[in-house]
Amino acid sequence: NDNFGYKARPQMLAQRKMQRPNVWQQIGAEEPKAAAAKLMKQNDNFGYKARPQMLAQRKMQRPNVWKSIGAEEPKAAAAKLMKQNDNFGYKARPQMLAQKKMQRPNVWKSIGAEEPKA
Repeated sequence: NDNFGYKARPQMLAQRKMQRPNVWQQIGAEEPKAAAAKLMKQNDNFGYKARPQMLAQRKMQRPNVWKSIGAEEPKAAAAKLMKQNDNFGYKARPQMLAQKKMQRPNVWKSIGAEEPKA
């Protein structure tokens, strides 16, 4: 037999090396080295090493109490009241007095009689 002994062909040891079965793969678990690296990566996402986050994007919307009770928001109500107040007094817009002139009440109509015609 020329395949064994000093006459045998040179062989690469890496090719001959048999793979040992991985115990972690056999039991269906993650290798400890990979699990530790994954845990350390998760821990890096928190604390002082964490990436900066925009607080405005994370802010949750609070329910509006005024809408839930069917009332106007105080800010809007105050603005509306101030606008109404601006329509009176020295801030009021100029008005034409002729347009504001009221019709005198008709005495005959108020007592329920016909107006005499001349």
